[in-house]
Amino acid sequence: MSKRCSKAIIGALIFGASMTPAVASSVNPGKVVAVYVTGAKALVDIAGSHTPPACAAASGNWAFDLTTPGGQAMYATAITAYSTKANVWIDGTGSCGDWIDRETISFIGLVP
Repeated sequence: MSKRCSKAIIGALIFGASMTPAVASSVNPGKVVAVYVTGAKALVDIAGSHTPPACAAASGNWAFDLTTPGGQAMYATAITAYSTKANVWIDGTGSCGDWIDRETISFIGLVP
């Protein structure tokens, strides 16, 4: 393999690794204790502790945007977890982009 090709592959791997989103915080497992909808935003409260980012007011308070297909899927997951009392796993973005004092959810999943 040429030196130029090796450098290109290494550069692509470094660039790809830098594009992987970092998970700021997570809670696993936790129970959904409340789901609120206000305008185009959903707010979810989880009974389970995590270390929230500085912008978040309290642990266990999350938010996401309902106008995207991903947000609508997260809403369906949150409602399912609430109604069945299932545990969830949540990963956050580390920012409060969807609500001023709640961490934005990047992933929510049901945990058996």
